[in-house]
Amino acid sequence: MTVAAGWWAVRPGGLPVSRLLLTLLGAALASAGTGALNMAVEHTRDARMLRTRGRPIAAGRVTPFSALAFGVTALAAGLLVLAGTGTVAAATLAALTAGLYLLVYVPLKPRTDWCVLVGAIPGALPPLIGWAAAGGGFAQEAAMLFGIQYFWQVPHFTSIAWIHRADYARVGWKMLPSPDPDGARAASRVLFHAAWMAGAGLMPAYLEGMPGFYTGWSMALGFIFMLVAVRFWMDRTVETARWVLRGSLIYLPAILALFALARR
Repeated sequence: MTVAAGWWAVRPGGLPVSRLLLTLLGAALASAGTGALNMAVEHTRDARMLRTRGRPIAAGRVTPFSALAFGVTALAAGLLVLAGTGTVAAATLAALTAGLYLLVYVPLKPRTDWCVLVGAIPGALPPLIGWAAAGGGFAQEAAMLFGIQYFWQVPHFTSIAWIHRADYARVGWKMLPSPDPDGARAASRVLFHAAWMAGAGLMPAYLEGMPGFYTGWSMALGFIFMLVAVRFWMDRTVETARWVLRGSLIYLPAILALFALARR
């Protein structure tokens, strides 16, 4: 979805749909390969967590070697598809995404809560993959899409970490600010990045002259998400964290759909 949003920002029309579909296939393969490699690396910890113990390797349905073989093959295939049907730049960005995720974010998870902020970088690159595959050069629209997705990830993953904090603590994942016995720092992080996310969502309206409906709906989405973030900040419970998570799952596809409609 986010790769398609980057593509659409460059080409609301004018390129064959088949090329877009091949770009999405390449991105999906690269993402699947990265996910498999991640699970192969973390399968011992996954098996100890309630949230992840049903994953294929942790549950014993797939061997780590098979996952490694699949992961390398899928990742390589995805990069080849992107290079062949999109651009070398798109394949390079996909490789950078996988590399930052597996070689930087994953090793940081047991070491520092900065892993969330660092991991948001590869997580925000998929729109740029679509952008590059459609032939776009560096432009402020690409930077805005990156910014929206970067700031979105921090409330999203921090809320997940709060909900599953006992699970994460069991295996030593440092996904939440520490020390933070009552969750005040985690809630402040959510609120701070929610505000930046709402601001990033409004930037296209001011810098790109989007239609009025984009401005109105973007403000509404940002305001609603800020409400759930403030609620979590004031009352740090699993339920309020779930509202942040639900809000994040609505906000991102909604803002990207608005962006696509406004570009059209």
